[in-house]
Amino acid sequence: TLGTQDFAGGIVIHTSSGISALVLAIALGKRVGWERYHGAFPHSDLRYAAVGATLLWVGWFGFNAGSALGANKFAIQAIINTQIGACFSATVWLICGWIEEKPSVLDVLNGAVAGMAGITPASGFIASQSAIVVALLLGLASFYGAKLLHRAEIDDALEVSCIHCLTGVIGAI
Repeated sequence: TLGTQDFAGGIVIHTSSGISALVLAIALGKRVGWERYHGAFPHSDLRYAAVGATLLWVGWFGFNAGSALGANKFAIQAIINTQIGACFSATVWLICGWIEEKPSVLDVLNGAVAGMAGITPASGFIASQSAIVVALLLGLASFYGAKLLHRAEIDDALEVSCIHCLTGVIGAI
């Protein structure tokens, strides 16, 4: 039989939350003002987003490393791969932002969260070199997935379906 190894519950947490977000975004429809802003609503306060992403990033180390249930090689590998996932995916979002349009701080933050969400299922099991490749794929898939949602006029306000579901599935594979 084929078994599945999910290091820190990434399949259960990220994939299910992303699918839920997509279903709700479709069911609830577009927010008021979608046409006015063409789906690109102005940011409220990027300082709060940066603080939130930073807290999430720091907490993610404890979450992924803690899933090893001890101070061992799996915990160390999970911390290293979490950082690799966040940094490389954020860089991909930044570069893709430059290619597509003007990049933003929010792009970098979304890329970092996408990288952490996607690397979570494999974080304790794969080598750092593999984590780099996975993170690059996560960044590309989540960035262009978010663009596809926007073109399809699906109003997933925080792009949860791409940042969590899509990356969770890729990371699990």
